[in-house]
Amino acid sequence: LQAALQNRLALAFILDVFLTTGVLAAYFAKFPPGRYGWPWFVAFSLLGTLGFGLSFYWWLSKRPSGEPSRPTVRANVSPRRAAQAPRSAAEFGPKP
Repeated sequence: LQAALQNRLALAFILDVFLTTGVLAAYFAKFPPGRYGWPWFVAFSLLGTLGFGLSFYWWLSKRPSGEPSRPTVRANVSPRRAAQAPRSAAEFGPKP
């Protein structure tokens, strides 16, 4: 750590990362992209890198909650049948 603090180029990169993180955190505090606040962005950036923190925070904020990742597709369903209530499991079993 001592060698990095004595290197001017390393200090410039460290200052750049902290300044960029602060500016992005202020932006996310004013205009949050989703339901997670700016402290989560700062935590992800400190745990990983700025690139990880930004991309993971954006993905976490934009993903839908409680919804399936892909829409459910029903095969061989007529438009009239699709508008009706879904079938129960008993209707699909063998007929007596």
